[in-house]
Amino acid sequence: MNKRKIFTMVCMLFIFVLIISSFINAEEKINLPPIKIENSLHRALNKRRSIRDFRNKSLKFSQISMLLWAAYGRKMGGIDAITSATHMVASPNELYPLKIYLMVTEGGVEDLKAGLYSYQPDTHTLEKLTKTIAIQRKILNILNSQRNLKEAPVFILIGYDKKISLGRELTFYEVGLSAQNIHLICEDLGIGTVIFTSSQLEKILNGIFPDIEIITLMPVGYPKWQLRAF
Repeated sequence: MNKRKIFTMVCMLFIFVLIISSFINAEEKINLPPIKIENSLHRALNKRRSIRDFRNKSLKFSQISMLLWAAYGRKMGGIDAITSATHMVASPNELYPLKIYLMVTEGGVEDLKAGLYSYQPDTHTLEKLTKTIAIQRKILNILNSQRNLKEAPVFILIGYDKKISLGRELTFYEVGLSAQNIHLICEDLGIGTVIFTSSQLEKILNGIFPDIEIITLMPVGYPKWQLRAF
């Protein structure tokens, strides 16, 4: 038997073994029940999308209130009787190191002046930060690579206090929960957002709060384009 015939037989045997193995290793496919969109949470989850182009339209102060509450506010009705949960997101060891900031552009929010604010979740209030013009300019400059994001009327910055955090990696988990809450409440309010990250954001507030590191920025506003309804 020549080498060519031997090679052909080996190849055919190899293919045969692969075919048999595929049948042996095949697992049963089980169909899941159909998805039913039955309430506002289902609709928000289904509609969640990243919005990068915004209309020139002011947000309502009430929308800002809901956004910040969803991001890191305290649960309505007090402490959960079963889990002792206090905030809208979970926090390792219940340290709650996140810091939420709101940057409002000129005319970006009805009944709220332009500027940089710190959200106080325990009292559900905003604290206006002073001498932040330079910081606001730096934030907008960071967005030069995606100029369309600069058209948003407001920006939410999510950071953390390094003094009370269990570490950067665990903090990312908490930031992700907060960012997802913001996404979902935006869908419910008829507005949109997207997550933007940059290493330049990390120390943007060092001039005011040296222990605060910003992880992500989320521009928020009305979508510029008409989106398909679900």
